[in-house]
Amino acid sequence: MEMDPALRRAWTQIVTGDDYDEHMARIGQAQAGAGLTCQILRSAEPPVGGRVVIAGAGTGQALDYADTALFRPFRLTFTDLNPAFLARLAQRLAKHGLAATVLEDDIEQTAIEPGPDLLLATLLLEHIDWRRGVEQQSRNAISTEDVRALRKQGGVSQPDRLLNPAYFRVRKKS
Repeated sequence: MEMDPALRRAWTQIVTGDDYDEHMARIGQAQAGAGLTCQILRSAEPPVGGRVVIAGAGTGQALDYADTALFRPFRLTFTDLNPAFLARLAQRLAKHGLAATVLEDDIEQTAIEPGPDLLLATLLLEHIDWRRGVEQQSRNAISTEDVRALRKQGGVSQPDRLLNPAYFRVRKKS
């Protein structure tokens, strides 16, 4: 099952960057997303120079509320389905002095380069067939042993556990 076509149309053709940013700031989601992203970056401890991917980054509004110094040690990739959102994201990256690859991407059929050191997908999985999105990433990002272990532990049917980097660390294939 893929993302509902009406939902895809809404995210790519109807919802504007202005509407999205205003709504997310008003309800505190941009601030919460920034806080969660910073917390995960600190606790996951990707290596300096490592590749960090933020899938479904939208307009990048969370950067306005984040300690952007936390992002500087990494090779960054930001993705989203909406090219207009990505244009706004690129402006925010420049405003904050961050260098990054910005990629239009469908996480269910992703073009993200395999093997990031950290992949964040905040506010994305609820909009897609999350099993397909996670499987697309796990094919190239983690070992077969880790996939088996994750499935034995209940898989991502318990996504709150995945927010705790101590619960499941992605290891690159050797």
